[in-house]
Amino acid sequence: MTDSPDSDPRFLDLLTDFDLNALQDDGGTIFGLWPDLTLAYVNLGWKRFSTLNNGEPRIASEWKLGRCVLDAIAEPLRPFFAENFERCLQEGRPWEHLYECSSADQFRLFHMTAYPLGDAKGLLVVNSLRQEVPHTSVA
Repeated sequence: MTDSPDSDPRFLDLLTDFDLNALQDDGGTIFGLWPDLTLAYVNLGWKRFSTLNNGEPRIASEWKLGRCVLDAIAEPLRPFFAENFERCLQEGRPWEHLYECSSADQFRLFHMTAYPLGDAKGLLVVNSLRQEVPHTSVA
């Protein structure tokens, strides 16, 4: 995979245990974070998701490398994510979380896994769609 404006080459150096091409082409939304929780990498799935959910061109212009991912999380949930990302980094163990990210028409359930990289040098966050159904189908 060649470097792109959506990846910091220093962050890519932390991904030696991962297939970079597979990450880039994965259908899920995958992003990389520095320890301060700023964006260091986003895959094509990130871009597809934002396009499919009418986030473009705003997402591309506002969510560049260096932006803190906590800014995208509702204020009441920020401490939860900050604490768990920090624990993942400090303990050197992945953190998994199920969450809802629905649209006006679709109920969506995602599974997130945050993988610590190096000696607390960053996180790789993989978000995979687990369920997507029209709201009228959710019991």
